[in-house]
Amino acid sequence: ASSQETTSFLALPRDPSRLRYRCRVAYDGTEFQGFQIQHRKEDSTIKRTVQGELEQALERRFGRNIRVVGAGRIDAGVHARGQAVHFDLTWEEHNASMSSLPTPMVSNSSLVLETAMNRMLPINIRVWNLGPAPPPGVEIVNNRTSTFAWNVMRKCDSKLYSYRICLADAMDPIDRYSRWQLDSNWVKQMGDDTKELAEILRRYQGTRDFVCFAGALEATARPTGVVKST
Repeated sequence: ASSQETTSFLALPRDPSRLRYRCRVAYDGTEFQGFQIQHRKEDSTIKRTVQGELEQALERRFGRNIRVVGAGRIDAGVHARGQAVHFDLTWEEHNASMSSLPTPMVSNSSLVLETAMNRMLPINIRVWNLGPAPPPGVEIVNNRTSTFAWNVMRKCDSKLYSYRICLADAMDPIDRYSRWQLDSNWVKQMGDDTKELAEILRRYQGTRDFVCFAGALEATARPTGVVKST
């Protein structure tokens, strides 16, 4: 893991000069090369990612680069309805945003920022449930008690993935980016009896070792996952 990734994961003590925000992000991932910002090794060009679009919107709003931290990564073409992220603003930026609002709207400053970001984001990305992150918490690390800022990566204890399968001879074109169509010959052999498919899916239920899908730090902290249902 890079030093930047390590810093984000360990959730350094909170900087009193900054206010941490957290929100959910929904997106159609068809046009994106995953969530995390990355570069093409062969020509050093930047690929289009969800994190990159979020940071561009925040830069347009506040005039500086603001790092967005996401609760995990996804592959190219994967969609999301509520991926969690956080980012930090200075108190000056927060206060400036509030001072520009009419008095009745001051208490809804988070909603105003959410609306502003959605207006600047492309149509296939939207943020929701934006607001201040929970206050710092006390944790025991290496037998020492320390106070750490709330961090979306440390506080993410589960994820919900949805895989949709089409059994029809022809799939609705509208679903082509959100479903997987099984081989038509296999479906015809199966006919109306879906017991074989149900049995295959049941084999994925239970506790499984997903270490091969984890990053260097996550592999040490969370080597297993539980598939509750299929």
